[in-house]
Amino acid sequence: MSFTSDISEKGLFLASPHVYPPGSAIQIDLNVPKGKCRLEGLVAWSKHVPRHLFNLFKGGMGVRLKPTDPREDFVWTLSP
Repeated sequence: MSFTSDISEKGLFLASPHVYPPGSAIQIDLNVPKGKCRLEGLVAWSKHVPRHLFNLFKGGMGVRLKPTDPREDFVWTLSP
């Protein structure tokens, strides 16, 4: 369970005390007003913050989303 912010067409930030290492492929199930939406992406970066400090420091993961349009190119590697 995490919260989203900094959402764009190509990525989002997941605020969570549980993070995956960069390069990890993940699925994200979002609760939206009309139901649920499933997205796929790659963890671009992550910052672990201990649970007892989570309210003081921003921890979580930046996720690059896989395009929903099959005509778009999606490279499963990270850019520097």
